Amino acid sequence: MGCRLDPLLLALSAGLFVRKLSDHGLTFHELISGAGLPLYVLFFAVAGASQHFDALRTAGLLAPVFALTRAAGLLLGGKLGAKLGGLPPEVQRYAPMDCCPRQASRSGCRT
Repeated sequence: MGCRLDPLLLALSAGLFVRKLSDHGLTFHELISGAGLPLYVLFFAVAGASQHFDALRTAGLLAPVFALTRAAGLLLGGKLGAKLGGLPPEVQRYAPMDCCPRQASRSGCRT
């Protein structure tokens, strides 16, 4: 009953720690920024290898329906939130895309 830690989560946490809390974070980021695409490919290949695709077979047609419903809810929620929040039109145009998980993680990495 030991503690099982995901290596990918540990690597992401270590990268976040070095980048945000270390004195050498900016230098380290500049050194590895050119390797971004191969690292993305490697990350998603490893992450995909640990997925349980047999569960998708069990879920059948419900899995894509849930995925599309979630995407529509994120986009519509972002649009509605930006409008109700009184944000400028140029922000309203792009705010829904920031609600998508991939875009949200990229925005967080840029700051």
